[in-house]
Amino acid sequence: MLFYTDKELKKYAEDAPVPEERIAVEIIGFYEFTQKYKSYPRFSFIEKQIQNVTICKADVFSECIAGTMCIPDKKVPRLKSAKFGFFMMKHKLVFIDDSGIAEKIFDRFMEVQSMEKTTVAHIFSEFLEFLIGNNFEIIKEYEETLQNLEDKVAQGEADDNTGNNEIEKSFLVIKRRLAVFQSYYQQLMDMGTYLEENNNNMFSEQDCRLFSFFVSRVNRYYDMVSDLKEYAAQISDMYEAKINARQNKIMKTLTVITSIFMPLTLIVGWYGMNFRYMPELMWEWGYWAVIFICVFIILAELIYFKHKKWF
Repeated sequence: MLFYTDKELKKYAEDAPVPEERIAVEIIGFYEFTQKYKSYPRFSFIEKQIQNVTICKADVFSECIAGTMCIPDKKVPRLKSAKFGFFMMKHKLVFIDDSGIAEKIFDRFMEVQSMEKTTVAHIFSEFLEFLIGNNFEIIKEYEETLQNLEDKVAQGEADDNTGNNEIEKSFLVIKRRLAVFQSYYQQLMDMGTYLEENNNNMFSEQDCRLFSFFVSRVNRYYDMVSDLKEYAAQISDMYEAKINARQNKIMKTLTVITSIFMPLTLIVGWYGMNFRYMPELMWEWGYWAVIFICVFIILAELIYFKHKKWF
């Protein structure tokens, strides 16, 4: 698929003649890339990079810039991501992708483009801006999810075992997803900063300013995600404290019960020895006396524990 600038990007047939002095964007598959650009000076490096796409990055060379994109999915960022390679020359931007994802993204990008495109850097910076265009809504969704979890924890909806499992699973999933987005934004910041430095003098000062704006925006998203991770950690600590307090209360109750019956266990053990000459063994009121002593001990302990506010 080919696009050329004519104030704005327009789609052309692949066999169409190349307009003079126009900026071109090309989206091709890996095999087509190997056939069409195998004589390109950086072909071997680019080929190796796009065969194993794991992060967003850009490498600057004297005659071009090559890199990879790894865009996490909104719903399952740890499991799914859009992966493709790219390289930029002075008047051409090439995306290498067999999955069709880059083409779909670029088609959506074409629908919202509004400014006149004058350079490859301008097109690529707007493309990067488009990739993070709806990320604020994504971050807000995670914030609302955390707020709902906080309400559940505060209202005690996680006090049963089923609730505990659901809360713990939710925290684990959200923390991992936020970590993916945090890493994604860090990679984009590094990429944007690297392009802004313009080490091969491929961009104009205005182009570098566009990448600077992009880095600033991604940095805000990075800070928002970092704040959400801290917020999630605070809610998790509150949840753990609530669970620990509940367990401590249970252990305290068990300790009080054990303390109440410990003297009775001693009495039962003592009078269960049945020595022949035990004074109370043949006493008419011995049975009732032991009962009275046990009840008295229980009442005394209850009064004492209540006075100490142990329950």
